[in-house]
Amino acid sequence: MQTAPTRGRRAFVASALCACVGCLGCLGQPSGPGRPGKQEAAFISRVATFLDQGGDIGAAGEGDRTLLHEAVAKGYLHAVKLLLRSGAPLGATDRWGFTPLSRAASLGNGELVRLLLAAGADPNIGTPLVSAASGGDASMVRQLLAHKASPDLADETGSALGYASEGGHTEVVRLLLQAGADPNKPSDGELPAELAASEGHFGTVRMLLSKGAKRTVNVAASLGELAFVRRHFDIQQIRAAEKAGQPTALHYAATNGQEAVARYVLGQGADIDASAWNFTALDMAAERGHLGMIELLLSHKPENVGQALIWAAYGYQPKAIELLLDRGVPVDSKAAGNALCTAAEKGYLPIVKVLVKRGVNVNSRDEFEFSPLHWCVIQGVGAILTKPNGPQEYLEVAKYLLGKGAAVNAGDVSEKTPLDGIRDVVAVAGDARHKEMIRLLRKHGARTSAELVGAESRPRQEARP
Repeated sequence: MQTAPTRGRRAFVASALCACVGCLGCLGQPSGPGRPGKQEAAFISRVATFLDQGGDIGAAGEGDRTLLHEAVAKGYLHAVKLLLRSGAPLGATDRWGFTPLSRAASLGNGELVRLLLAAGADPNIGTPLVSAASGGDASMVRQLLAHKASPDLADETGSALGYASEGGHTEVVRLLLQAGADPNKPSDGELPAELAASEGHFGTVRMLLSKGAKRTVNVAASLGELAFVRRHFDIQQIRAAEKAGQPTALHYAATNGQEAVARYVLGQGADIDASAWNFTALDMAAERGHLGMIELLLSHKPENVGQALIWAAYGYQPKAIELLLDRGVPVDSKAAGNALCTAAEKGYLPIVKVLVKRGVNVNSRDEFEFSPLHWCVIQGVGAILTKPNGPQEYLEVAKYLLGKGAAVNAGDVSEKTPLDGIRDVVAVAGDARHKEMIRLLRKHGARTSAELVGAESRPRQEARP
């Protein structure tokens, strides 16, 4: 009996694709129901050529990523189906330890997660559960647990339960505990209940406590349970945590505005300047805008008050900024300039206005010699991709800074101007909102660094982006 002649890998790919989306005739056509879009079609064609030429479907390329990694990263559903039918390895890890499944989970792509699990992907290789839990995706967490993911799965920086607790994802926490996650297993040095408490997620804290989580002094400090703190306070434990750079009851109390607890802990000898991951208690109170706590901590004469001003700007806390300036942070200090750069970077016009009106120099520079205008322009370009209203927010900040005398052609540490900053993010140069920022800068005389050099010999010439 004669067998049909072998038609090569391209033919196999074509047949697999036809089974998936109809036929190869759709390649290059506009996207529609049941067919890949143009970019995905081009990717599929490249894969087909690679395989037809004898390429290894499991070969690792740049960043140790396989073709399946690449298809998942781009969200190419049809290409993923094709590669799975063609025998692509499910357990390969890239340079960063991601399997295709853990990459799909990190991107929040539930459809690809379902597809990869159905194809047999192991949820305990890589850390897909950690990604799903940290994103608060209860549906994805259910899928992974149903496919036997370990509920205590952790990566090098924390566990699934720790991330879910810190994010206040109560339903995910419930699912993990129900599946057997240990509520008293530390996640990056802190217990899940402490992580939830540090972010003020008291509902999550209470759920963890009801499921057997230990009520520590730190948790009690967050909840304002002074009687418990008094009974269990141990200054030696505080000293050990301070020495290790770990948060103490003072940090937890400051974060949550629990003044009575903070007053007691300070009275027992806790160090007002102790830093936990480079945050002091004052930094934490400033970021959250707890004015009474700020006053209390300032009365104990902390050393680096300026840093708290930066965190107040980061946390969008205008009243905290006013208070810190009233209590002696100099408006001409490096910290005040960095606070203004931070506010401009975040697109926080009200915070920018508060700082400038109080006398902070609109042309302040940070350690990179970036001005507030540099930060505003660069982040405004990025906001086009990530925030629906972001570009307009940054445009308003840029207009305000320019109106207050911001130097439009100031150079950073590499002598790049704000306009250079836009051109360095050329990937989004075609967006109309991006051009609005260019027009605004040009209206105020903006030049690139190259144009400024050229202007020395050709002062009347001006290149346009």
